[in-house]
Amino acid sequence: MSIKKSAVVCVMQWNSLRASDQPVLQAALKLNSDYLVAMHVVDRQFVAAGSRASERRRAFYAASVRSLQTQLVQRGTGLVVLEESSSGSSNGLNEVRVSSVSSISSAPATASSAVNPSEDTANPSSAKSFSASAASLIAQKVALLSETCRVDAVCVEDQNTVHELHFVDALKKAMAKLNLKLIVTPNAQTLVKHNAIASKYLPDTFTQFRLTVEKSGNMYRELFQIPSKLPPLPPALEQAASQWHSSLSNETGASLEMDPRSAFPFAAGEKAALQRIQNYFTQTHAIKTYKGTRNELIGTQYSSKLSPFLAFGCVSASTVHNLLQQYEATHGGNESTYWLLFELLWRDYFQFIGKKYGSQLYHLRGITTSTERIESTWKYNPRKFEAWITGHTGIPFVDANMRELLQTGFMSNRGRQNVASFLVRDLNLPWTLGAKWFEKHLLDHEPCSNYGNWQYVAGVGNDPRSDRYFNVIKQGKDYDPEGAYVKLWCPELKNVPVSVIHCPWKMSFDEQKASEVALGVTYPLPIVEADAWKKHYAYSTKGKVGKANPSETVGRRPKRK
Repeated sequence: MSIKKSAVVCVMQWNSLRASDQPVLQAALKLNSDYLVAMHVVDRQFVAAGSRASERRRAFYAASVRSLQTQLVQRGTGLVVLEESSSGSSNGLNEVRVSSVSSISSAPATASSAVNPSEDTANPSSAKSFSASAASLIAQKVALLSETCRVDAVCVEDQNTVHELHFVDALKKAMAKLNLKLIVTPNAQTLVKHNAIASKYLPDTFTQFRLTVEKSGNMYRELFQIPSKLPPLPPALEQAASQWHSSLSNETGASLEMDPRSAFPFAAGEKAALQRIQNYFTQTHAIKTYKGTRNELIGTQYSSKLSPFLAFGCVSASTVHNLLQQYEATHGGNESTYWLLFELLWRDYFQFIGKKYGSQLYHLRGITTSTERIESTWKYNPRKFEAWITGHTGIPFVDANMRELLQTGFMSNRGRQNVASFLVRDLNLPWTLGAKWFEKHLLDHEPCSNYGNWQYVAGVGNDPRSDRYFNVIKQGKDYDPEGAYVKLWCPELKNVPVSVIHCPWKMSFDEQKASEVALGVTYPLPIVEADAWKKHYAYSTKGKVGKANPSETVGRRPKRK
């Protein structure tokens, strides 16, 4: 009787789509198994029917999965991609159902498919349903695998957010039923070690967190070293993985033409992420001016553009930090190179916030405990919300940013702060509506950063100032003084004079005619007009673009009438 060869299973989740600095691969390699089986279950949030993600975001995800498959093949193994099916389970190893990923990106997302205002943002029942289904699917394949191999263990990465933690818990239960060992590896989503700061000791503000990390000097985690050669797939699974790989085509996302105005024209996946870092660091040295340019609005080089890659785990924050340190050692560091680390720590902080507060991350009242909050003024208004999501509010700086998001899946950090403040403070709409719209369309949506930032702006998160207010007129004039960004995304305003480009409703009839604009016809009248804007109508900030001091650009929330 022949002795079965051993195999280890690595479960790769949607936010960790890379082969390098990969904790589950390192944990698996320590077992010295004969075979390595990497599995990925297509996350329900990216399936076209009823998806919470736009077509563009689904396509980026699909391309990231394909990239992971390529990276693993190059290392001598492969990736088995599983997908929920209503047609029933497979009956044998050679019939493992693998996804061609064609269904991930088939139905276009339009403004009319806006988020449901009555839907629970956290949607825990859906998350638990997917978690149970995905864990069951993996258990089925592992059980089939155990018929021909001795399965040493199943490895999965620990998580920070409730939806992903549901999956880890479901997998624990599924493996316990099979009497198989489940290894839950340390969370590698953050630059700071996952256990460096216990949740109960997490500082209440980012500044306290940053100072704690920087003063410690030993809170950053080490990279997980993954060899260039990995154990192969079992022969029974090679055909399934290769069939999935060969079935891929350019069909996925082919209808999504890249908008030439996009600030994020980059491909998805681990290889593209590393190429972007190389370009931003060593090829152009744009990192050396990051702090001064990060508030700009047009082009690929004003910021690192690493956030989509980080969101899907195509590259880890630790890898970015490691390469940044190498760059500083060779080319020297400055305030800008430090500022990239500063932003990575912001991202880390929101990850720890998500871990500490769980489902509160998605609640309207946020993570605060005070009852004296402004949510009593937030009322759903479909007309206002439709104007906001489509970029037809009549406020050019807001409209330009919202159109860029809808067309490209990306928006600058400066733009995000302004449109969020406008939604919450000027339109008086619930912040959760904006967070869900961002979740649907942002390529770099990641629960902790997205919902954490929205809570911050709404005054129900970790901002020590609950009344922070972005004056969209002053902000537009500060950061788009010539109106170039507005005219790029709102071409109907291309002939409007710079003096009124951020408040076109101040034009007379003759000025409208000369500018080929008919307010209320070719471009909407403002849906609201705040008193705080008026003193800035004639204000010129030419040459001040890029200032980053919040005290110069952000005011206090205006009193409501």
